[in-house]
Amino acid sequence: KEWNLDIKQFGFAGGSAGTPLSSYWAMKMKDCKLYIGCNGIYDFTNNLPKGSFPGKNPYLRNIGTEERAKEISSALLVPKNNPPAVLVVHGTADTTIPYQQSEALCDAVEANGGKTIRLIYPYYTHGFFNKNASDKYEEIILEMFRFAKEVFNLK
Repeated sequence: KEWNLDIKQFGFAGGSAGTPLSSYWAMKMKDCKLYIGCNGIYDFTNNLPKGSFPGKNPYLRNIGTEERAKEISSALLVPKNNPPAVLVVHGTADTTIPYQQSEALCDAVEANGGKTIRLIYPYYTHGFFNKNASDKYEEIILEMFRFAKEVFNLK
């Protein structure tokens, strides 16, 4: 009440290491409306650097089993009905997390009837969306704002 918040209008966002947890909850929380992710990991079973599960991939070292990897992969947890609207940002020259991770999340959301925007930037590396890291910062922030306004039906 103090902040005049509508608890039925919420979303999650995360970048890089923050994407697995933020996207997980965006897919698991009932009535989540929005997810925005930058250079994220969304499927721990596929499209990871240095090969697929299990291998010696640093992103998988504490997961344990492929079954556990499936349980925490937001691209595999997209709700069948009314998934959150998703905007992803990723560079094709990202050698930390392949941009195919963002493509996989969007593909899963679209397959379940959801809306997505893919901001995939050719030749940009990991973290290019950060302030002062590239010429795309302002463009990306404005697109995120526009998308959130549209999803939440704000003026």
